[in-house]
Amino acid sequence: MPSFGKPVILSFCLFSILLGGYWLTYRGMPLSGDELAMFSAAESLVKYDESRLYSVYYQYPGAGDIPWSQPVHEPMQIVLSIPLYWVAYHLDGVGMLHTVWALSALVTAATGVVIFWTGLTLNYRPMVSFVAALVVGLSTMLWPYTQTAFREPVAAFWVMLAFWLAFQLHKRWRWWQTGVLVLVCAAALLTKEIMFLAFPALMVVLWPAHPTRRTLIIGTGTVLLGLIFIIAVFSLASETNFGSNRFDSRGYLGRIEGSSLDYFLTVMGAYLLSPGRSLWATSPILLLSLYGAWLAHREGNWRLALAPFVLLLTVTAGYGVGGWDWHGGLGWGTRYLIHVVPVMGLLLLPVLQHLSDGKIHRVGWFAGAALLIFSVLIQLGGVLVPTQLAFDILLAEFPEKGARAFQDEATWNPQYTQWYLHLKNVDFDNLSIAWRYAKIGWLAGGLFIALGLGLAWQKTVSRRAFLLQISLFPIVWILGIGFSLHAMEDDPRFEANRPELQNLLASVEQQAGEKDMVLLANPTYLYFFLNSYRGEGVVVTLPYLAGERYSPDQPDPVVEDADRGGGITPNERIDFATSRVINYLNMRYANIWLVMNSGPFFPWAYRPVEEILTSNYFPVSETKWAEDARLIRVYPYYNYRLPTLVTRHHPFTFGENLTLAGYDAAERIEAGSILPVVLVWQKDGLVDFNYNIGVALVDENGILRAQHDGAPQGTFGNTAEWENGILYFDAHGLALPDDLSPGQYSLRVAMYDWRDAARLPVWFERNFIEGDYAEIATVEVVSPGQYTPLQTNEITEHLPVQETVYRFGDHIQLTGYLFSDMVETGSGLIVTTTWDIQQTGNHNATLTLYQNNETQTAVNGLAVSLYNEKFHDGVQTYRHEIYVPEDLPPGTYSLIASVTDWAVPALYQVTPQGTGKGYEVLLGTVEVITSP
Repeated sequence: MPSFGKPVILSFCLFSILLGGYWLTYRGMPLSGDELAMFSAAESLVKYDESRLYSVYYQYPGAGDIPWSQPVHEPMQIVLSIPLYWVAYHLDGVGMLHTVWALSALVTAATGVVIFWTGLTLNYRPMVSFVAALVVGLSTMLWPYTQTAFREPVAAFWVMLAFWLAFQLHKRWRWWQTGVLVLVCAAALLTKEIMFLAFPALMVVLWPAHPTRRTLIIGTGTVLLGLIFIIAVFSLASETNFGSNRFDSRGYLGRIEGSSLDYFLTVMGAYLLSPGRSLWATSPILLLSLYGAWLAHREGNWRLALAPFVLLLTVTAGYGVGGWDWHGGLGWGTRYLIHVVPVMGLLLLPVLQHLSDGKIHRVGWFAGAALLIFSVLIQLGGVLVPTQLAFDILLAEFPEKGARAFQDEATWNPQYTQWYLHLKNVDFDNLSIAWRYAKIGWLAGGLFIALGLGLAWQKTVSRRAFLLQISLFPIVWILGIGFSLHAMEDDPRFEANRPELQNLLASVEQQAGEKDMVLLANPTYLYFFLNSYRGEGVVVTLPYLAGERYSPDQPDPVVEDADRGGGITPNERIDFATSRVINYLNMRYANIWLVMNSGPFFPWAYRPVEEILTSNYFPVSETKWAEDARLIRVYPYYNYRLPTLVTRHHPFTFGENLTLAGYDAAERIEAGSILPVVLVWQKDGLVDFNYNIGVALVDENGILRAQHDGAPQGTFGNTAEWENGILYFDAHGLALPDDLSPGQYSLRVAMYDWRDAARLPVWFERNFIEGDYAEIATVEVVSPGQYTPLQTNEITEHLPVQETVYRFGDHIQLTGYLFSDMVETGSGLIVTTTWDIQQTGNHNATLTLYQNNETQTAVNGLAVSLYNEKFHDGVQTYRHEIYVPEDLPPGTYSLIASVTDWAVPALYQVTPQGTGKGYEVLLGTVEVITSP
């Protein structure tokens, strides 16, 4: 057996015992938005090959040209999460979120192994080092943080590894170890930028035993190189897409300038002395480190005695001077001291050595044992009780203070400290542990512990047994974790045990392609999708809205900005972040798959997101497994909202008092795409029932090839409640089959009773039509690739400002435009426009080609969304294409531009007036010629 065989076996045993303890209390449940942001970044890199926070948009909206934010945290935690996510993503039956949440347990167990090897480096006996690592791993706040996906457990690992290497280098300088130490320090900085505060303590460890002029020069040079290294890492990291703002030195200088003596003293007192938030309060066993420091100093190891306290003081002072939120937010104890814990735990080594040598009095032995038991109990309170509990109690007790109570009362008032509240409220019937729902997790954790304990007490091991054992450990760990996570696949905390949601998920995964977006209307099903969704479409989560109701018990929200008459509009119920996404979708995605947890039969829900999407874009289909499990497919292409944009007029009457006043539809379209249709309805008398509307595409033999059916206006319209004389716009998207043969197809509209499918009779100009449907248009279907209209707002270079700047309303200017003065029939007229938008809003610009005659008949048009996408200058350029039909008569045509606020809707008045109407601008004329 190799000479290092026993320590190696003990390392594996130690890792297994610690992992078993952590796995017994595994939670697998997000706690903070920080965790979700880093998970989302890893998800984006694995699934979409880009670093964007799509799935947590509701918490991290972007501030640039596009809505999706780049990662806001340092990259190391994200990088380490990627392998775990990748494995789970390609392994059916295991949740991605569950798997990534195992990272902290694995890393903290590895930290215990580093403590063990550091003890050996410091010449402590193997079993003393082994027990010390167990004590630190299971009786300090390292344990509760294994349930999280915060950066701090990973940072603690790197810091501990750096100290081990520093102690190694102090004993014997090796250049290769120096290089490894540099890399480890870089990893620590890239995990959490504040880790540079650990460098002074590392310098203490590296201080030469016998300083000479030469060693002092080398030491000074090392310090300077260390400072240059920190600056270099910060400079390089600030240029990346990962939390670049965290490496901005100007931010640190600004915080230091804004700090105060009161804040500094508050942090020092809280971290060092308080009964609720100090290092000793949440990890009482570390009080023994005070005794350990005295023992280490007496043994002549002043570096070990001094370095942990230098680390504690520099970190405490750094947060006090820097003005950071010292309390650490939602977590256990003081999260920002996590990386101090394993280093401070090294001071338990001399205590345990003296204990094993029988040099500690029996009274001291019992006192240490009591302190250990108390410390373990505190950690059990942290892992068995939901972390939110203390926050909820404090908010209820001190409503006037709000979150401030967690900084004040929970810090200095013993009866409101977090650890006391948790111990007081342990509920063994409602433990905050995942294995309440999958018992196999207990077995896996117990197996890890039994394996570690069983093999730790071997005195001798043959070479063959050694190789067998170190091969056995990872197999047991992988199988145990894998089976445990598989048992948690249908996690009821994520509602994954609901067949309705599983069916919805399967439908999305089957239908959504890589050019599609899966839009969660709110975060209700976010954890379920993060854990289980393996489809190609990108998942985006919208925020909860102040203007929406999410239960019948919720009071009707007050929308302060709703000052228009006629009630509150859906656009007034959404916030800017939601409005920005809805606007951005236009022509940028092939399909939107809207996941709704409410529906028409929840009368208390307003559903503003669904209403805006289905009224401004084209609803294609809806599948409902439950009223709170609905999937709506939407074609993200703006439809036409105003009477002036209705390009065709056919007076079809359905029943007695419902008139199809007009419509708009594509005349030519590819097979496999979405056929957009807009119907304009008018009610002329009493209608006592809410009829459904069906739009169908049939071939020359009358065979149905595509259709869209449902209540009008995306379920938000009601024919019985429509007002007489008002025009109602009703959008429909028909999904054409991929194998639809090229040719001419008829577009038909019917209105029917949804209870028995009985259709209303149809008249055209008072003449009854047989067949109870209206045939409104003929659509030419071509093979894929034969006709591809521009489907994206392609941003191009800004055009030069024209001599005449057209202002629409008070805040929108058309500053430049460019188009060809000649176009062939059957092709597209390309128009590029530049706009200067000086106030955020929902604006819809329309370009229409008019025939130059007295009636100004519109022959085609295109609508495009405008909104203040860039926060600074508000200037944006769009590229459009207007299709010119093949049968369009040759001649001169006018290109007209108009802008509307589609939330009202109402046209903006133009200055200077373009056409004499005051609402439209004549951009120029186009000569249409017949295609050869």
